[in-house]
Amino acid sequence: MTYFLEMPIIWSLPLFLIVALLSSILIYLISNRAVKSKLGKSHERTGRVLFRTTASLLALLLSFTFANQRVNYYKIKDSLEAEAAQLLDIMVDLQMFHTPEATDIQEKVRHYMRSIIHEDFKTENDNPLLTQSVYIFISLYNNISKMEVTDERQARLKENILTDIDLVSDFMQIRSYRSTPEPLYFIFIAGFGFFVSAILFGVYKPDVVSIVFFSFYNAFVAIVLYFIIMMNNPMIGPLKIDNKPINMVIEIADLPPPPPLDNLVL
Repeated sequence: MTYFLEMPIIWSLPLFLIVALLSSILIYLISNRAVKSKLGKSHERTGRVLFRTTASLLALLLSFTFANQRVNYYKIKDSLEAEAAQLLDIMVDLQMFHTPEATDIQEKVRHYMRSIIHEDFKTENDNPLLTQSVYIFISLYNNISKMEVTDERQARLKENILTDIDLVSDFMQIRSYRSTPEPLYFIFIAGFGFFVSAILFGVYKPDVVSIVFFSFYNAFVAIVLYFIIMMNNPMIGPLKIDNKPINMVIEIADLPPPPPLDNLVL
């Protein structure tokens, strides 16, 4: 699947469909040729019932798997957007501190956001929390915890920042754990069901209409399988979740500070 993950969807999806359709049609023709000389009326009835049952079970399996992968995919997407919102709040509160220490922490927040965008580090023990961005976050958290306050206003700001950074920690963990592809055992089961259904369809006499109908069915199954596999790899591939929310926060953070309110013409 690495080959398909490295291609844009405009090329990978049609290629995936072609491979699936050719494989299923080839299995169908070979199966029909192997059994047609021994095929009786009772065999045809049995094969048709088994094909319908297998197709129904395959549809049920794919629907559950697709729904589960979609939920996981959007959990990562939502957590990234929520994390970006909390980071923006932190940047604004740090801006209101008006201290050199807060300015240094702002730069570290920018460094953390850039590390998220360019995250491509692999850990030796496959722990999703042992990445450069996590180490930067830990250092950032320590710096914020040690910030000195001189008045009540700064104390409230620090409390808000600590609340925001704690939420960022939660969203970071969701993103880290969920972004690691899980073994899709259901895909192997679905592939076996796909193979069995193609064999059982061999009880039908191959002609143009049968092959066209069978191709439509297999094309739909292949499309669902394709998107399940792609959503299981949310940080790479054609359906990669982009870092637009983080990029927007970086752009806002790099803007010059606004002029004092007294200088604005209302």
